[in-house]
Amino acid sequence: MRAKIASSFLTLTLVLGAAAGAAHADDAYTPGSYTADAMGMGQVSVTVTVDEKSITDVELDLDEETPEIGQAAGDALKAAVLEAQSAEIEGVSGASITSAAVKDAVSNCLEQAKGGEAEAAEGAAQLEPGTYEAEAY
Repeated sequence: MRAKIASSFLTLTLVLGAAAGAAHADDAYTPGSYTADAMGMGQVSVTVTVDEKSITDVELDLDEETPEIGQAAGDALKAAVLEAQSAEIEGVSGASITSAAVKDAVSNCLEQAKGGEAEAAEGAAQLEPGTYEAEAY
């Protein structure tokens, strides 16, 4: 009886292990560094470095973000991406616009690393370089 239970447990472990491995097979990256931009309060640029299976480094250029808010969130956002190993992270309280921009840019970087093409974030404005004016009433 014990041998049958042990055999069933071993079979279950092998099946679940194979399923988990198959789930991560889609996460295979082409090693390298990938860069993408997104709009926060200003231009946010993210460079993600990956090996075959994981994110190894994240560089954030938040120079156009509000210094006390978006720029101050940089270290926490980088740490969150590295810990989560994905763009699916919690935003930093008070820096939701910067957080969303970093998440979009990281997602685009990872898509590039998987062999896809970076796309503009949903709803993101595509503006040509130049000067724009607006009025608020």
